[in-house]
Amino acid sequence: MRSEFFQALLRSLQDGVVVIDERGTIELINPGLERLLGYTEAELKGRNVSLLMPLHHGARHNDCIQHYLTTGEARIIGKDIPIQALHKDSSLVDAMLSVTEVSQGGHRYFVGRLRDLRPQLRQERELQHLANHDPITGLRNGAALRRTLSETSDGQATHLGALAIIDIERFRIINDTAGHRVGDWLLQQIAQRLVIHAPVNAGVFRWTGDEFVLLLPSAPLLGNH
Repeated sequence: MRSEFFQALLRSLQDGVVVIDERGTIELINPGLERLLGYTEAELKGRNVSLLMPLHHGARHNDCIQHYLTTGEARIIGKDIPIQALHKDSSLVDAMLSVTEVSQGGHRYFVGRLRDLRPQLRQERELQHLANHDPITGLRNGAALRRTLSETSDGQATHLGALAIIDIERFRIINDTAGHRVGDWLLQQIAQRLVIHAPVNAGVFRWTGDEFVLLLPSAPLLGNH
């Protein structure tokens, strides 16, 4: 497992790679795994691979290996499986795991490749936020309002006590005379005041260019507010 070609291949990969034997003992890792999970090879060599997993997943992984060796039925080998690996600092790292089997010198080894999913998940969260929030005020937007109203009508959310539409009179004149920068500032100030003064359980949305919407929950939820 220590040929120069194999070592060069491991070093060239950006993804993390860990090689284990039939008992789940770590034989080697590449620099990509060191960057991903914070361990050095010296810290991991000879340890069980369950060290890199949350406690409830570690035992399950070892069972999967033994099940495969006994029955030949592959549960994770040859598949891409999203997992949470355990960093040295005990934080969880979202990654995509793919496992392959290799044989050398009459021994069987398993090569796990971990691709860091955090950038992808972060981008998805950002896109989700942009899809549901107004970029100027930070309030939830019209799409979020429509979804909230739809969920309410389907009985999936709290019944509304009232819906209030707040329109800024002559807002277009402000944009035309003072410029969009001033108009955006005014929208931000109004949004902040609505959030501050709205009831605790109310929803505040920017509906259109110069319209805001307040969704007020039913009286029992308002309590003493």
